[in-house]
Amino acid sequence: MALVTHLTFYCGWSKAWSAFPIICEVYADDGKHTAAAPEGLSTFPVGQPNTANARYFTGSSFVAKLAGSPMGVYNVTFAPGVVNNWHVHEAARGGGQILIAVSGHGWFQEWGRPLHEPLPGGTVSIPAGVKYRYGAACGS
Repeated sequence: MALVTHLTFYCGWSKAWSAFPIICEVYADDGKHTAAAPEGLSTFPVGQPNTANARYFTGSSFVAKLAGSPMGVYNVTFAPGVVNNWHVHEAARGGGQILIAVSGHGWFQEWGRPLHEPLPGGTVSIPAGVKYRYGAACGS
């Protein structure tokens, strides 16, 4: 984390933070940036490898559908250090996304805003049309 903070002064927060997954990979204790599905993280199922959306993540993630219509509810689990790409959820009416931190240590960031690190049990509500990304800390 100190390296990202140091880079911020030279290239700005967004660019420095985008180096985080690479820093995690280089300095990871086990030398791995992907992982098998973790066990026992929460009462929610981890699910299957998120292959349908893999191109939007920097490494392995897993997804389990918890509820369907009228609104999809999913448990998405990230391998340590994995981040999803900057993205926007568009909607003609309503829309957006609600993130609920279930376990581990992660972070969330809106475009042009400081990093937010919700603790397990914390929530983040993102309205439609807001550009953002989120991910897991290196060792979590």
